[in-house]
Amino acid sequence: MLALLRVFGVTIIAIGLLKVVLGARADQLLDASITDAAVAHPSADSQVRFYGGAFTFFGVVLWMCANDMARYEPVFQAAMVVFCAAGLARVLGAVVRGRPAVTIIGLGAIEVVIPPLLLWWQSAR
Repeated sequence: MLALLRVFGVTIIAIGLLKVVLGARADQLLDASITDAAVAHPSADSQVRFYGGAFTFFGVVLWMCANDMARYEPVFQAAMVVFCAAGLARVLGAVVRGRPAVTIIGLGAIEVVIPPLLLWWQSAR
C-alpha cells in the first residue's frame, strides 16, 4: 500500500506542476469549459498557478509520509482529512454552480473516496 501511496503522491505532484507551468490552460486540458479569454486573465492564471503550487506541496507531503509512515502518521491523517474536505468543496461547487466536466467529477470522486480508504488502511496497520 505504501507503493500505491508513493504513486498517488507522484501523480499529485505531476498535476500540481502541470498547473504551475500551464496556469489556467491546464484546466482546459481537464476538459473544463474555460474560454481562452478566461485562461488569459491574469487573476485566473495566478489563482490556478497558486493552487498548483499548493497541490504540488501536498504531493510532496504524501511522498514523505509513504517513505516514513511511523514518523509522519499525524501529518498523513491531517493531509487525508484536508484532501477529502477539498473534494467535498468540489461537491459544494457542483451544487451551487452546476455539474462540472466529467473529468472534474472523476477527480472529485477520487478526492472524496480515496482519503477515507487510505485512513482506514492506515488505522488497520
